[in-house]
Amino acid sequence: MKKLLSSHDLKLLTLLEELNRNRQTTSLKELSQTLAIPIRTLSTYIQEFNGYQLPIYISSDNRGVHLIIPKEHSFRYVYSIILKHSLEFSILQQIFLNENLTLEELAEKNFVSLSTVKRAITRIKPLLKREGIMISNNNVAIEGEEEKIRQFFNYFYDEKYFNLEFLTTEQRQCLHALVQDLFQQRGIKIYKNQVNKYIRWMYLNAVRIKYGHRITPKKNRFKTSSLLSDKTFIHQFEHLFQIPLTLETINDLLYQLNNYYLYYSYGQVETMAEQSIEVKEKMQTIKTNLQTISQDLGIRLPESTEQMLILDFINILQFKSPRTFLLYDRRATFLEHLSIKYPHLKDYLSAYVINLLAPAAPQSEINELIYILLTHWYELYNCLHKIEQCIAIYIFVDTDLEHALFIKKELESHCRYHINCHLMMDDELIMIPDEAILVTSIADTPQCIKNVICFSDYFSERNWYDLNNQIKQLTTQKAFTNEKR
Repeated sequence: MKKLLSSHDLKLLTLLEELNRNRQTTSLKELSQTLAIPIRTLSTYIQEFNGYQLPIYISSDNRGVHLIIPKEHSFRYVYSIILKHSLEFSILQQIFLNENLTLEELAEKNFVSLSTVKRAITRIKPLLKREGIMISNNNVAIEGEEEKIRQFFNYFYDEKYFNLEFLTTEQRQCLHALVQDLFQQRGIKIYKNQVNKYIRWMYLNAVRIKYGHRITPKKNRFKTSSLLSDKTFIHQFEHLFQIPLTLETINDLLYQLNNYYLYYSYGQVETMAEQSIEVKEKMQTIKTNLQTISQDLGIRLPESTEQMLILDFINILQFKSPRTFLLYDRRATFLEHLSIKYPHLKDYLSAYVINLLAPAAPQSEINELIYILLTHWYELYNCLHKIEQCIAIYIFVDTDLEHALFIKKELESHCRYHINCHLMMDDELIMIPDEAILVTSIADTPQCIKNVICFSDYFSERNWYDLNNQIKQLTTQKAFTNEKR
């Protein structure tokens, strides 16, 4: 949904993403060529972004520019800032929160002209329509497929706010008490990250209910709440959210759990599998794929890990949606960084998860399942080097055998990549293939050797950096060659 951003905001975000990818100082000329944006425009964007007076800023001097991210922040902070400063997303949020606003009031709230607001709405209408969401011409309200509207704003609030700062203290405490009571009544323990997610759901759903937009749940799973007999709490809830607190309201506030059943234990999945052929078949397919990976890579699949993966996979497949982000795709980011080390990672694991999804499943859903596989099954992550082609490293030192063995053990213990080390004790340098790397303590090596790392008796940080870069390039070249074949 980056297309909802204005051309200006999208280019600014593209600049920031490029600076984040390349953490070294870069010249404006290089950036201009890479991004196809004029140098003068880039300079304007840099001044504008730094004018926000944020913890993250762009350092610019005669050496070039680079992004400064303090240790207490991450680049994810940038997406939140872009959303907060985007006129398009601000207008959408304001219409969502108050359907009674006029175009003139929207212009006043955003300190822009009426014509600017009209142009922004005209531009984003067709983009939203593809998502099943429309902006009404009559009363400037958000209409369309109700579940998609709520889903869209759930993603929006998740990326714009890191906690629940969009709520007042009283609203947060009220919804927290309701969530805790509802799950205690059902004998289910939930953790803080889950509580915050449900609070966000309930608040956003309450906004829609307030303006008469309802979802009829497929099944009302919440049958009771002790708070429904607490008149003080009911009065406080109705005052804070301007909707009546009833069982009907509660089930709409948590319609996600009513329309898509969520399993809280592996035992529940087993029980449901006895009653549903569909769940039983899906459960068996997941189990077969997990065991095949285990056999292919020769890695352990502890029973507890297998059960946890089946539970999470079943739940994710229940909740699956065509998009799980607006600007920041956290699963894609996770896999992108991991793929630097393991270029074949996504291709290898996609083959095992894609048959659990619809034939034309979007990449975001595939990424979600691969993410769960890797984060829940550490034995798998620890053996990913087995799916990569091994890089041969030849070690030649001008001292003794023990020194060479020491370096060999260091490389095998600490190198980030899949390598196979060979000791060279004879004058065989000319025999080193182009797809291998020579690691040597000899300062003057033959120029016919393509990949060389020269070190002074012990590997420095610079040597490690150069080695990892050379392995990365060789691995990428091999992956590209295999794709062409």
